[in-house]
Amino acid sequence: VMNDEVGSIIQKYHLGGVILFAENVVGTEQTARLTDGLQKASPKLPLLITIDQEGGIVTRLQTGTNLPGIMALGATRSEKYAYQTGEIIGKELSSLGINVNFGPSLDANNNAGNPVIGVRSYSSNPELVSKLGTQTIKGLQSQNIAATVKHFPGHGDTGTDSHYGLPIVTHDKERLRSVELAPFQKAIDEGVDMVMTAHVQF
Repeated sequence: VMNDEVGSIIQKYHLGGVILFAENVVGTEQTARLTDGLQKASPKLPLLITIDQEGGIVTRLQTGTNLPGIMALGATRSEKYAYQTGEIIGKELSSLGINVNFGPSLDANNNAGNPVIGVRSYSSNPELVSKLGTQTIKGLQSQNIAATVKHFPGHGDTGTDSHYGLPIVTHDKERLRSVELAPFQKAIDEGVDMVMTAHVQF
């Protein structure tokens, strides 16, 4: 349940949104009460209540459908399954009062030594990443969840985890346009709601 301090911070500073982590969402009823309390603390303008719910190793909700990771979804090459995955995640988030998902990841993972993306990528092929990512976005949006693509302009060919250091990508513009940027351009063309930037030097 939301504590009074959080409510007063929302009201005093006119916060526009909050992010929920695993420790904030320990059960279905508890999460629904929390999001309800958060929204009541912002009566004039609804809050963006966000979460990282990619499926696989990035799953914050401790209840709900246990979905495979994005790489497993990529192995199916199925646009139908990608859409259904987004739809399932979207239904569950919506039922809990969460309205923004920080996913899917649209990084084309073409570095086998990548310590942070790996199985969080559909594929090393930017065309497949584009197709499946777009369908996952549409599935989320079908449930009124704002989808957020990440990690723009691309974290797929890095050898450093950006949580602990600064990855450096040295590709030229042509390579970036054809590989790293292509899935993000497709998502933007298709109407994705948000884009999360990467902590990567280009």
